[in-house]
Amino acid sequence: MHRQPAATAAFVRHPLACALLALFALPASAAEDVTLAPVKVAAQTDQEPPSERSGAYTVRRSRSATGLNLSLRETPQTVSVITRAQMDDFQLNSVNDALSASSGVMVEKIETSRTYYTARGFDITSFQADGVGMPFIYGNIYGDMDAAIYDRIEAVYGANGLMTSTGYPAATINFVRKRPTVDLQASVKGTLGSWNTYRLDADVSRALVESGAIRGRLVVAREDGDSYLDRYGLAKTVFYGVVEADLGPATQLTIGHNEQANKARSPIWGSLPMFYTDGTQTNYSRSTSPAADWAYWDTTFKTSFAELTHEFDNRWQARAVLTRNDNSNDSALLYVYGRPDKATGLGVLAYPARYNASNQQTQADVQLSGPFRLWGQEHELTLGANWS
Repeated sequence: MHRQPAATAAFVRHPLACALLALFALPASAAEDVTLAPVKVAAQTDQEPPSERSGAYTVRRSRSATGLNLSLRETPQTVSVITRAQMDDFQLNSVNDALSASSGVMVEKIETSRTYYTARGFDITSFQADGVGMPFIYGNIYGDMDAAIYDRIEAVYGANGLMTSTGYPAATINFVRKRPTVDLQASVKGTLGSWNTYRLDADVSRALVESGAIRGRLVVAREDGDSYLDRYGLAKTVFYGVVEADLGPATQLTIGHNEQANKARSPIWGSLPMFYTDGTQTNYSRSTSPAADWAYWDTTFKTSFAELTHEFDNRWQARAVLTRNDNSNDSALLYVYGRPDKATGLGVLAYPARYNASNQQTQADVQLSGPFRLWGQEHELTLGANWS
């Protein structure tokens, strides 16, 4: 019997199979065109933002009292804050003007170029820059400190030994500098006033690279004018430059320098005699000044600083700051004293003096702070060391 050869298996086309093959053969770009719903991520930083962003007359948190990032309500001392918005709105161009607007601080300008700050009946001798304590030498401020470079000025009342070594019952003044911004912002302001006074301010801040990882800010100010006092005048020049760089996702380096030069013309040193030889009180016009035409008092403040901060994953923060201060003053002054004769005006003595002094300070500060859990509660701890 003749046997037929075995039939070979063949693929049979089916409409359903063709449709499946066509579906899986679609190009990959069709799957990439799918648009997912937007995802919004909201977070709250522990750091207090610059006051110039909020436009408010206060801040939510402050580190001036304890080094911890506490709210003003949680801070165990009274804290008074003069923000950038308040300084701009009320033209508080000098530190003296700003502190005069602070509740609890008394500004005593005993002459034209020397100022004492007091609180609670005691002299204020404790000062900070960005939360780092600064040594204070003379017990008073020489020259008129300008406020153009500061974002805010904080006053902590009472002893503040945690942050400034030996506690003192008056207050601690913390000057918080302006910092660079990623977005471009620039301002130029001009002011004209009485007694031939003029002032110019310029402030520009922006990212220095496209990614925003390096940012810079420049602040300059110039003020000059005469006074109601005979022959007296003051010229101020202010410069401040700062650069921030992100060394990594959680590490930031900041380098800055600021300086101010004051030139006082015919400044007062001492005061006018208060009584005549017959014991009656002297009576001068408001503009009377004992200063000589040749008298002057020039002061210069220079500060350079470098700051390195790192944020750890467990919300701890490390911060190291190195600061160099270089201050100088040069003056030629005239001091008058005695009791003048009411009829002749004779009897007043005077002596001229020349002073030239300078001081340099180098300071290092290291801080470590963050939260930890103990006994079922979350606590905050700060550790630090300071050398000068």
